[in-house]
Amino acid sequence: MVAILGRGGVGALAGAIGSLVLAGSAQAQARESCKAPAPPYVGAAIGLSDPYLELRSNLPSIPRGSFASRGPEIAGRADVPLIGPLRARIEGAAAWWDVRQDIYASTGTMSGRHLVGVVRAMMGRAPACGYVLAGGGLYSMSAAGVTLRRPGWTIGFGFEVPLPSRQLIQIEATLHMVLIGQRAPLAAMTASPVVTLQAGWARRF
Repeated sequence: MVAILGRGGVGALAGAIGSLVLAGSAQAQARESCKAPAPPYVGAAIGLSDPYLELRSNLPSIPRGSFASRGPEIAGRADVPLIGPLRARIEGAAAWWDVRQDIYASTGTMSGRHLVGVVRAMMGRAPACGYVLAGGGLYSMSAAGVTLRRPGWTIGFGFEVPLPSRQLIQIEATLHMVLIGQRAPLAAMTASPVVTLQAGWARRF
């Protein structure tokens, strides 16, 4: 999957997002208000994950000066209404990042996982509704047989468009900040930002 990265991967994702938005706009179901409570849903998402992560030079099989580069991500999520425009979501995701010495030389792969809970605040005008989100959870990063599990927080924004048969599509950008710590065995930094761009599908109950 790492082969899809680079300009071609970003272009393909942008094309897929554009197709989803056009399809949703053409088939959107009427919705009275973006701030009115909507039914719970479950869904999935695909996208790109781009970490800023410098690796320690004493890790086996990882050359000095290596860093993690962007890669594909898949996610599953469930979402329920709270009060008014507020909704709660839990999401689990997995990403696969390239490990590089420079922008040209790939030396392997690194995996990332997260399980986060967020609160979303809906806004905008129906049927296409925007939202902002904030929350936190647990993050896991693995490379060269070493795994680091740390807490972190996330913020983001996105929008969703309804489709027929109680379905909807979502486009979302998020920033995850992983609190690595000063003595972590994996990363040579105290905190690592990870930016993700996702296109998702969901079905309401």
